[in-house]
Parts: sequence; C-alpha cells; structure tokens
Amino acid sequence: MITGNDDGKIIIYDVESKVAEDTLRNISPSSCGGCASFIQLDEKGTKLLSASRRGPVTLWDWKAGKIIQEYSGEGEDYTATGIRGNSVFVSDEDTVKVWNTSGKLLKKILIADTEINSATLSPNGQYIATATNDRVTRIWNVQGGKIEKN
Repeated sequence: MITGNDDGKIIIYDVESKVAEDTLRNISPSSCGGCASFIQLDEKGTKLLSASRRGPVTLWDWKAGKIIQEYSGEGEDYTATGIRGNSVFVSDEDTVKVWNTSGKLLKKILIADTEINSATLSPNGQYIATATNDRVTRIWNVQGGKIEKN
C-alpha cells in the first residue's frame, strides 16, 4: 500500500506486517503543502507515478527508490495524473499533456472553453476522458487530439 503525506513523503507499507517499508521523497513541502495529491502504480506494479497539485510529476522505479523520469516543473495546478502502459498524462485547468515513459511529449490537448476538473486515460492508452466545469465529459483521441464524443 502506498500513501502520500503533507510533508512531501510517499510511504510504502507492507500490508501484511503493517510496517512502513520505504519512503520516497521529491516533493518539497512548499508545493501545495508538500502533499502527494496523486499517486498511482502502473498495471504491473513496478512503476509509481506521483505528483503534488503544483508538481513535479515523477515516475519512479519505486522498489529501487529511483526516479525514472520527471514530466513537468513546478507551478501548474494539476487536476489529474495517470499512467497506462507506456503513456503518462497530466492535466491542469485547460490542458492535457501525454508523454511516453521516456519523457517524450506525445500530445498536448488544449481545452480553452472550460476548466478541467478531472481526467483519465483509457486502458489501451488511446483515449482520454475529461470532466469539466460545464458538466460535460469529453472523450479525446490521444493521437489526433480531437474530440471523439461529447
């Protein structure tokens, strides 16, 4: 089990022994109180994606305690992050960015007419669903950056 604290630490617990096994830290306590607002394991459980509301967005080899890749700097107000297969995404109030796990930006989707509240990547990594302030869920094709369904 993995949790985030307001001091910027990501703590990994052994569920059976109920003991903290390890701690990751790269979120400074000054960024959004330092809290790890988003934590997600990949499907295989080998990589961990973490972010505070204002960055950084970091991909970890959590078992080794090593950073694989950082995707964004400080200063953006993130609303969602996620990892599926070889794709990592982050959304802020008006943009969704999709990278591969090596750090190459694959697509930047700008949503200018409303604010993004949350987003998620489809299991196959080909679509992103965004929920926005206008109470509309939009399905986006990642490759083309176009709306598939409103």
